[in-house]
Amino acid sequence: MPTAIADHREVERPPQEIVSELVRILGAPLVAILGEVRSTCAVREWTRGTSVPDSIDRMRFALHIAMILLQREKPDVVRAWFGGLNPDLDDENPLLLIASRHDVETQRSILRAAQRYISE
Repeated sequence: MPTAIADHREVERPPQEIVSELVRILGAPLVAILGEVRSTCAVREWTRGTSVPDSIDRMRFALHIAMILLQREKPDVVRAWFGGLNPDLDDENPLLLIASRHDVETQRSILRAAQRYISE
């Protein structure tokens, strides 16, 4: 089931493409955290299409957020945004929120934080 807030373009993308794009933007270690795996070996399998992560819906949502941020920032800044503490999220880390909390309200908060960031 697609993430409630993910953009239709991300929903339609095949899992291999979603993971590959996230690796390009965030790097394999952060994608491993999203996928709740300890090693980037699983991430490589996902990019090859040999398996699909159980967390693909969260990855779709993360890609949607990354694409919003890329409207204004370069990948290294987007990576820092995902990995840093965010004052709009009560000083929580957006990446860890996506990985650990799967409710729609959390997704809305992250979406608003990303939109607020690019509008500043």
